[in-house]
Amino acid sequence: MALYCRVTLESLLRINEVLLIRKEHIGPAWVEVRRKGGRVERVAISSSLRLTLLERAHKRSGFVFGEGEDGQPPTRENASVRVSRAMKALGLPGVSHHTMRHTGVTLMLEAGINPRVIQHLAGWTTMRMLERYGHIRDAEMARAVLATAEIVERAQTRAQSQTQQADEITVSIENKWRPHRDSNPGFSLERAAS
Repeated sequence: MALYCRVTLESLLRINEVLLIRKEHIGPAWVEVRRKGGRVERVAISSSLRLTLLERAHKRSGFVFGEGEDGQPPTRENASVRVSRAMKALGLPGVSHHTMRHTGVTLMLEAGINPRVIQHLAGWTTMRMLERYGHIRDAEMARAVLATAEIVERAQTRAQSQTQQADEITVSIENKWRPHRDSNPGFSLERAAS
């Protein structure tokens, strides 16, 4: 179960795409999958995931998730039920294999991955699916608020520093400046008139 989830978290594959991976579909840094609609695409995978998938491949059938003597993978429904039961046993009721796609997309968005890359990995034809799959997490909201608070605090500190500097200049000028006889242009006129 853990490997089903890992493949989907890292590469955003659907459960049926995961189940149909065979040893011959695994390249040096990718896995070849048959998408919805029948198109075949190469999806990037990490080197450690690649090694794990190759080690797991059934000797007879080549299916990575092959079971039993004939090495056929479980059905999509069977695999989904297994993941849901395992998650429930871990205290995560309501979490399914499909939840891993949502989680993987969200983690990639939070990491700043280009949305077009996420679209390709997930096998979507439009960017609109990101709106459905990318979720806002409390931690990300907290990070956004903290980032904004830091900007505001820096601006306030800068403004206070500038105000303090202006006050110091004003005090300095007031302490140094004394009116002189010639500082009032009208003074000489008044004196001359009297």
